[in-house]
Amino acid sequence: LILGGHEHENMQFRRGAAYVPIFKADANARTVYVHRIRCDTRDRKVAIRSELRRVTGEIPSDPGTSATIGYWQELGFAAFRAEGFQPERLVANVPEPLDGLEADVRNGTTVLTRLLADAMLGAVPGAELSLYNAGSIRIDDVLPPGPLTQYDVIRILPFGGRICEAEIGGELLRKVLEQGRANRGQGGFLQSAGAARDEGAWKVNGEAVADGRSYRVAINDFLLSGKEQGLEFLSGNAPGVRSSCRENSDLRVIFGDHLRKRFGGR
Repeated sequence: LILGGHEHENMQFRRGAAYVPIFKADANARTVYVHRIRCDTRDRKVAIRSELRRVTGEIPSDPGTSATIGYWQELGFAAFRAEGFQPERLVANVPEPLDGLEADVRNGTTVLTRLLADAMLGAVPGAELSLYNAGSIRIDDVLPPGPLTQYDVIRILPFGGRICEAEIGGELLRKVLEQGRANRGQGGFLQSAGAARDEGAWKVNGEAVADGRSYRVAINDFLLSGKEQGLEFLSGNAPGVRSSCRENSDLRVIFGDHLRKRFGGR
């Protein structure tokens, strides 16, 4: 019996000549696998009965486990406070679910991905489009409508990162957008505000991307590092790119400010 960890979606496999069972539950304790193992020591046979159970409010909390969770959570909150965050502070009251599931944000757009793209676009004056890698969103969960705290924003964007502004030539921009589309299902799948593919052609604000001009892009610093899979050709030093990143900027702060202005908060 092999039990997986750090998985995003539940799965069950049997592999090898002996059909060894492999079980993985969902991320963020949405589900747990309960395995009941019966061993016959005389016949040397093992029977495994497995059940995937959804974790809901109907399941009572274990006091000891809750205390351990509280201890480690407070250590994390203390570290966030040292960085200037107030984890419990209300950011906004969001009227609809924010879908940050990996399977969704790495394959298409959601309310959450569009909000972040809009936040980045608004943070760079004169930007025509924004770009970021879907792998920046790490929460792998759906936040329900209602109060959204700074801790929720940190869960969405734990790595933060700086906001950058870049001038990118049309030919290179088209190549970037096409590769971002080819990265569907991976962290390098690109999310954007202002750019769209229409009838096989990439357009920025409704106009076809032109080779003979440059575009002003709001972009996260990781995407400009040349470290994203399949997008190694995109960096701040690449031919056809002029860029600068704002020191001391943080995408989490930018995103939180955007949510506050959009939905109201403190």
